[in-house]
Amino acid sequence: WARTALIVAVVLLLTLGFMRMVQDRREARSRRAALRDPLTRMLNRRALVKALEHCIKDASREVHPLALLLIDVDHFKRVNDTHGHISGDKVLRHVSRVLASNVRSDVYLGRFGGEEFVICLYEADESQAVMIAERIREKMKLGLLFEGRTIAYTISIGVYSRIQDEKMKLEKFIDCRDKAMYIAKKEGRDRVVCYKEQYQDVSGKERNMNEKY
Repeated sequence: WARTALIVAVVLLLTLGFMRMVQDRREARSRRAALRDPLTRMLNRRALVKALEHCIKDASREVHPLALLLIDVDHFKRVNDTHGHISGDKVLRHVSRVLASNVRSDVYLGRFGGEEFVICLYEADESQAVMIAERIREKMKLGLLFEGRTIAYTISIGVYSRIQDEKMKLEKFIDCRDKAMYIAKKEGRDRVVCYKEQYQDVSGKERNMNEKY
C-alpha cells in the first residue's frame, strides 16, 4: 500500500505540474496576443507606446539619435470602396510585410491604428531615416496582386529624427511626426516629409511647419 500510495502521489504531482505548465503557456500566449494587432500580427498601439517610451529613455541615457516614421496608406477608403474590404485587409497585411522586410529584425514596428503604421529606428539619424522611408515608399508602389488583378496604392511617410535627451518626451516625438505626415498629405501624398521648423512647400515658398492651415 505504501508503494501504491507513493506511485499515486507521484502521478498526481506530475499531472498537476503538467496542468500548471499548460496553464502558464496559455497565459503567456494570451499576454502576447494582447500586444498584437489581430489583422497584421504586428505590435498594436498599446505595445508600440510602451516600446517607444523604452527607446526614448534608453536613447536619452546614451545620447543616441532616434527616429520615428509614421506610414499612412493614401486614400485607403478609396481602396476599400473600389476593391472591397477584404482587399483592404489584404493591403494592410501587405504593408506590414513590406515594412518588416525592409528594416532590421530588432526594430520596433507595428500598426498604430486604422491604416497607420509606426517604425522606431534606434540610432538612426535624419538621413538614414529618410533613406529607409524612401525605400519603403518605392516598394509599396509596386502594388499588391490579388485575385488576378493588381491593387495599386501609395503611402505617405512622416519622419522625425533627433539626438535624444531627457527633455524630449514621447508626446513631442509623436506631435512632430504627425506634423510631417500632415504636410506630406497636404502636398500631394506619395512622399516622404521630414520634420523641420522651416521647409519649402511644393511651390517653393518658405513655410513654418508649426503654423496652422
